[in-house]
Amino acid sequence: MYRCPPQESEGFSKRKAFEVLSPYLLIGGSIAICHRQAFKANIMSTAVLGTIQLAVSQLSPKIVAAPPLMFPKDFDPKEIAFGEADWERFGVDVGKAPPIPEKMAEILKAPCPFNPRKQVGDTHMLVLIPKTITLGGEEKPFTLNLLQELIKNPAIENPATNLQIRHQAVKKELAETPIENSYWILMTKDVIPDSRNKTYDVQKQLVQEKGAEGYELPRAIEAAASILMHYFKTDEHLYVKDPWTFTRCQETVTEDQWPVAIGGFSRGGLGVSIAHWHVLYFCGVAAVRKFF
Repeated sequence: MYRCPPQESEGFSKRKAFEVLSPYLLIGGSIAICHRQAFKANIMSTAVLGTIQLAVSQLSPKIVAAPPLMFPKDFDPKEIAFGEADWERFGVDVGKAPPIPEKMAEILKAPCPFNPRKQVGDTHMLVLIPKTITLGGEEKPFTLNLLQELIKNPAIENPATNLQIRHQAVKKELAETPIENSYWILMTKDVIPDSRNKTYDVQKQLVQEKGAEGYELPRAIEAAASILMHYFKTDEHLYVKDPWTFTRCQETVTEDQWPVAIGGFSRGGLGVSIAHWHVLYFCGVAAVRKFF
């Protein structure tokens, strides 16, 4: 039998192996090329992404930290509000009160100017501030003293609280200050972000800078009434003792003109006192928007 010489047989085996393996070698080479190109593309895309991120980081913090609300929810102003019917639970008549503003549903749906990741309806209370209250057949101007008397009324379903006017200067200079007109307010449920540990002047400026549509610091009667009425409607304490939280208000008292501060709310009551102008860790500021 004829047999191929060893060299010829070896050459045949190499050629056969090459023919069998060549498609795989081509595929492997293509994959290697693709991997190199992908690696280069990945480097380029990473560089581009890094450049974009650097550029975005140089933009205003408001743009970076305040993404638009993708799925805003609706709020019913009548369900949220503490209005005439709620005041009547105290056995009082608040007289002719202005209706809830027609645009209130849209306002509650909008992003909160102080916390754009939430909506106004999540971060604010809607409360009717009456000019007068008729109690026991007698019409009286709405004041801090009257509010203190009112929340002790036996007609209240949950009277386990108190309004504690702790400083004589507040009692003397402010407790009988009346309300000029009945109106609605939106007040933040907490001091606005980054308002603690600031001086009074800086806090007032902060409300003006972050707020919109005429936000301002609350008056003492507005803050006290809103916090207490929210509690009676929801059983939720705001401006509490843990963490210790007060809002400074518009009014100032004493010869040194120290701002009134309201907070430290617990089962024992809501405190009304005064605070220095300088930095205090427990003093921030609420923000209110009024609707006449």
